[in-house]
Amino acid sequence: MEDGEKQTGTREVETGRLLALLPEEVARMPHHVFETDTERIVLITAKENADGTVEEYAGFARGRYAPHIHDQTDSEFTIVTGTGTALIGDERIPYAPGTVLKAPRGVAHGFEADSDTWLHTQLSGHIYDEKTGVSDFRHP
Repeated sequence: MEDGEKQTGTREVETGRLLALLPEEVARMPHHVFETDTERIVLITAKENADGTVEEYAGFARGRYAPHIHDQTDSEFTIVTGTGTALIGDERIPYAPGTVLKAPRGVAHGFEADSDTWLHTQLSGHIYDEKTGVSDFRHP
């Protein structure tokens, strides 16, 4: 087996493990996987509201989810599963299931996950527009 095949298999197992942590009705929704050299995030768009707000689930494995900024989008996170530390601006905030965190537009936020983590996220708009290919995502 080639290294690329091993890596793909590992990624599929990780995605399956993350999806298994969610209620079945959410886990069955279509999901997208976004990857960088060091991170892998599973996103599920659960609902698009009439006022333009979006509800998403974001899942990532134990480890670091690097701080990033959304210049046009406010975010509110409710921790569904997992424990760790949220990095919001200059603050380090411990999190566990039920913790609610807010990251206003323009403020860097990321996570240091002690265990596999799912967030239910309320967004003031789309972070990635599939129609235009425009992304409201950058690293500080």
